[in-house]
Amino acid sequence: SIGIFKDAAGIFYEDRFIPIIESTINIVASLILVKYYGLIGVFIGTTLSSLIVVFYSLPYFVYKKVFLKKIQEYYKLYFKYLLLTVLLEIISSFIYFTINNKFFINNYLIQFIIASLIALIIPNTVYYLIFKNTVEFNFFKELFTSLKTKLFKKKNF
Repeated sequence: SIGIFKDAAGIFYEDRFIPIIESTINIVASLILVKYYGLIGVFIGTTLSSLIVVFYSLPYFVYKKVFLKKIQEYYKLYFKYLLLTVLLEIISSFIYFTINNKFFINNYLIQFIIASLIALIIPNTVYYLIFKNTVEFNFFKELFTSLKTKLFKKKNF
């Protein structure tokens, strides 16, 4: 999403060297890592170079040029949401394994259904409780409501 803000703001000149830096990091890291890890090393090198671009250059230019804020604000928010997501994954996994071990469910379809329900209900409930009073949540809620109203009005014709 940060890349969309960068493109919409027209920030192209400032990051003109980023693809060269990314490809250089990709090639060097992939060549070094392929010796130790084989083909997986190439994937690690590619991932590493992409993370450097996504984690540094895009937020840097957007926060500096568009939002006129320090990049540290982006990282604080990013890691807060990352921590919340990891915590919810741990809680959801714990609930799933507790249910699975308590009832000894051996049917893969039932395991899949239970895992899917837990993955849908637990995180979304917590996200709703945390974000329901934020400006962003209310914006999207109003947007969804107006879209729903427009769609149902057109359907009646």
